[in-house]
Amino acid sequence: MALREELMQIRQAGMEKAAEVWEFLENLPSPVDPANVYKAATSLKCAEFINRIRNHKIAPVLAKIMLQFLDDTLAIVGLDSGEVFEGARVLQIIEETMPLTPEIYNDALAYATRQHVYDGLLLLAAARLGKEVETKKRLDDMQESVAMVWLMSRLEESGIQFDPNAPPQA
Repeated sequence: MALREELMQIRQAGMEKAAEVWEFLENLPSPVDPANVYKAATSLKCAEFINRIRNHKIAPVLAKIMLQFLDDTLAIVGLDSGEVFEGARVLQIIEETMPLTPEIYNDALAYATRQHVYDGLLLLAAARLGKEVETKKRLDDMQESVAMVWLMSRLEESGIQFDPNAPPQA
């Protein structure tokens, strides 16, 4: 299977799980405010990602990208949106419906799928809040930044020097 196809399958699996979690949240006796889902998904995504890369040499750069993403996405929905108690309930429900087990944490594909679940929840909540365009842009920017840093790191590890600011050579 080609890498692109594999990545699309991982993304699709994450989005399907996000839809399941979203449906569960909507069908609770007292449904949750999409702002709380938005904030919970963003917070969990960033916290888990930073935790997973914390011992890698490029962790400081990736952490800055994730923290900027956190700030940017929370600014979209507004820091005062939602309610703290309900937000904590959403965090608990997400953790219960998809616990972060050692098997998932140590399996790159399962972990990547989990990150896409957060993306899906974030986008579903953003759509309900009328903030989908801005949120999708921030998500795309963050993913591109992470991919670029990771690629530059891999190139450096293999001895290839790459300056993204240098003009292309003919």
